[in-house]
Amino acid sequence: MKHLSIIIIVVSLCVFLLSIGVYHKVPWSVLPIVASGICILCWLLFHLLCISEERDLLKEGNQYFIDTFQNIRNPISLIKTPLGAVYEGDCPEDIKKELAVALHHIGGLEQHLIALMELKRLFGNSGSLVVAEHEIGAFMRKKVSFLQSHVAGLQMKLDLVPDFDYASAWFDPGKISPVIDRFVLSAIECSLPETHLSMQVSLKGDYWAIRIKDTGNKRFLKCCRWYSSRLPILRPLHGKQYGMGGVFFDKLMNICDGKILTLEKEALLRFPIRCSCAVSGEYTSLNIPDTFQVNESEIAFHGFSKKKNMDRPLVILADNDKGFKDYLEKRLSECFVVRSFDDGQEALEVICEEYPDLVICDIMLKGMSGEELSSKLKTSRDTSFIPVILMGAHIDVKRREKRCSSQADLFVCKPFNLEDLKVEISILINNSRFLRKTFLQKVFGEDFLTKPMERAQQDANLAFLNEVKLYIMENMDKEDLTVDDIASRMCMSRTTFYNKWKLLTGEAPKYLISRIRMEKARELLESGKFSVTMVAEMVGMRNMKNFRGRYKEYFGKTPKEFMKKV
Repeated sequence: MKHLSIIIIVVSLCVFLLSIGVYHKVPWSVLPIVASGICILCWLLFHLLCISEERDLLKEGNQYFIDTFQNIRNPISLIKTPLGAVYEGDCPEDIKKELAVALHHIGGLEQHLIALMELKRLFGNSGSLVVAEHEIGAFMRKKVSFLQSHVAGLQMKLDLVPDFDYASAWFDPGKISPVIDRFVLSAIECSLPETHLSMQVSLKGDYWAIRIKDTGNKRFLKCCRWYSSRLPILRPLHGKQYGMGGVFFDKLMNICDGKILTLEKEALLRFPIRCSCAVSGEYTSLNIPDTFQVNESEIAFHGFSKKKNMDRPLVILADNDKGFKDYLEKRLSECFVVRSFDDGQEALEVICEEYPDLVICDIMLKGMSGEELSSKLKTSRDTSFIPVILMGAHIDVKRREKRCSSQADLFVCKPFNLEDLKVEISILINNSRFLRKTFLQKVFGEDFLTKPMERAQQDANLAFLNEVKLYIMENMDKEDLTVDDIASRMCMSRTTFYNKWKLLTGEAPKYLISRIRMEKARELLESGKFSVTMVAEMVGMRNMKNFRGRYKEYFGKTPKEFMKKV
């Protein structure tokens, strides 16, 4: 239809020119020039229409191709899941080896599908960044693992050599991954067969870089020099044939602040540690409250809880990898108070003494495995309420069994996203604190002195709270009743009892003693059977001045004023 329209336009123009020449007596020598110009314009118009048509066709074809691969993803998952179940079950070793190979290749196919989905997202949203913090070493190890099958097919070797233990940077992995892939693939394609390529990842100032040495033929260096030329028009002439160059590659390089530099024997791809293209609002942030919010209903029957000011949550970290432990401790210390250990037994002793808000432990520990540590914490009456995050390898086929036997609240596979881990920690701590408040509301209502001692066999923490409450009520007439007496009754040291009680209730034990005495005093005064002096002695407060002051502070009126109202 487009071609027919162009033919009609050309014929109409020719008739128009002939009419001008006949009726307006235009020199015939000028007409060929005008006709040539019109023909050139028609030719350009024709080619523009053809290019537009081919572009639309190519776009539709690419979309169909990507959508087709997306539809393949569900069948692949349905194949992988039962195969994985058979592999993890009881089956002969020879079959297990064959299943391992099949699962490995299915995993590779899944990675290609993920890359295609990411490509589709890139084309649709290539002008913006979704920036978050990522551990560089883990990110690059994943990239190298993805490229190993391609390198093995060329009889080559590819190694990753980071010059740091652990380091992090802020970037959008979806935008930066295609750039890194093309840079590394260009080095592979420019290298001779049976070559050993070494990727060095380094940090310098505000940048992190990937360095690859030339294998000797200087093709890779030549390709990088052409791309890094200051004349952008020259980039596609040589660089594009090796994967670098092109409009999309240039756009991703610009948005990620990437730069390719060439030295005498190596080329490097450099990125800033914090991408300057993103505004501060686009960085993933985490807001973890420093204090536990107490609602009005809690304040109503916990008069002293208004004075409570809790510090940042205490997190115990146990990992025998010093580099990873130091890195994680540094990053988590921005939001939490972190104490780290490499010995599981030592960590257990500190946990039982200090009762932290949360525990993070790796499966592999000295002295005691992380699985055993988590199991001991979750099966102990004193520590079962502490949330536990267990860390392990993604390739550990028994991770489900370890997760079940450890009774951990969460199992995290390494490598993981640090921001995601912070969010999980925050959620677990907030949930734990909510349960603490639930304990308070269940045990200490406005009528908690007359409520029967309900022994919850299924809840060790509730039993602990009730036992403490009962002991205080039975011994409140003792003026010298202290926290040491309660701790001794519970067969604990004073520090251990204090930390556990504060973790469960959010306040010091002395406030509970005072509150029970005041509530009991009100009950005795309301009965009308005892004088103020007798009531003060019965609740263990023989100093009348002190009793009147504490009673007024708690109820807002003196005992005599209360008696008059009764």
